[in-house]
Amino acid sequence: MKSIELHPAYRWDCDDCGRENFVRGFIASLPNDEMSQMKEACGIPEEDHCEWIARPTRVTCIHCKATFSVSYPLTFKDDDDDGQ
Repeated sequence: MKSIELHPAYRWDCDDCGRENFVRGFIASLPNDEMSQMKEACGIPEEDHCEWIARPTRVTCIHCKATFSVSYPLTFKDDDDDGQ
C-alpha cells in the first residue's frame, strides 16, 4: 500500500461566501533547550515527541478572495487558575 504524509492544518469557514477553507499550519523548529522549556511549561514529559504548530494571523478565502484577521477561541488553563 502506498503511503502519504499528513500535514497539520486549520479549517475555517469564510464569513463572506460561507465556503470551507483549509490553511496548512507551520511547524516551528525550536532549538532543543527551547523545546525543553516549552515542554516543561506545558507539563509534557521530556521523552514525549511533540511539534509546535504556529497558527496564522490572517487568512484569505481561496474561493472569493476575502481576507480576515484570525481570532482564537481556545485558551489554555493557567497553572495558577483555580478553575473559576
